Amino acid sequence: MSRRAYRFACITLLATGGCSLFVTLDELTGGGARSDAGASFDATAASDAGVLGRDDAQDTKTDGGADAVAPPVPFCSAFDAGTFCSDFDNTFPAPWDTLQQVNGATLGRGDAAALSAPFSLVADTRTGTHAALYKDFAGAHSTALVNFDMRIEARPPAAARFAVFTIRFDPDSPRLLVQTTATSTVITQETDLADGGLDSVSTTGGGVVPVDTWVHVTFAVDLSKRTASLAIDGTKRAALGPSEAKQLGSNFVAGVPRMRLGAYYTSDAKTRFDNFTLTFP
Repeated sequence: MSRRAYRFACITLLATGGCSLFVTLDELTGGGARSDAGASFDATAASDAGVLGRDDAQDTKTDGGADAVAPPVPFCSAFDAGTFCSDFDNTFPAPWDTLQQVNGATLGRGDAAALSAPFSLVADTRTGTHAALYKDFAGAHSTALVNFDMRIEARPPAAARFAVFTIRFDPDSPRLLVQTTATSTVITQETDLADGGLDSVSTTGGGVVPVDTWVHVTFAVDLSKRTASLAIDGTKRAALGPSEAKQLGSNFVAGVPRMRLGAYYTSDAKTRFDNFTLTFP
């Protein structure tokens, strides 16, 4: 089944109660130190951020040119206005609100590898840097279904965890992160503490995302059911919920969502993204 066919099938099945994304987890682990993944999620203006209106000619080109081919059918043309879709092939950084590049990290379009030609999003980071796209939504929501394709081309050392997607539903609520390492793929709950610290609790295990291979990521959240789930290429990797080893924290509340796609690393890394969609089922 093609990735696009899988995505439509999974969205349809989720809407009808099928395509379960939940899996029993090992014991959750927690930590009190602030990580790069949570830094400045609600303060993007504090960095050297790019905003809507950048000319395509100013995109961060991290790849070489490719031979000219006939224009493909845009990936996002298959979705209606109810789906937030970004295939990185037309305007950029639109439809995202903000582009953030911190401490020398770069984030832009590259044409060396893309699932929907001609471009994919490329995040190139070094130790102590991060780069991401941000999007804020109107109206109160308590559910989200996220799909995107990802290709890790250079990964931090085994001990380094990095976040590739983050969402929060209310400015005063915790964040949910999709994180991966050389040994695991997890969901992390992050809560800002009054003393400026960070409470971070993650699932364990989840398997390894291979290097130099496109994988399809599906992340679903339903605050009313207190569930969150993560799948890679249709395989369940992590979940939180009443029937799981650990539950979603009670301090998650419905609200106006903000999401982040990009790379929050603790070491040198390079990651590509393509064909991002988000709906509020």
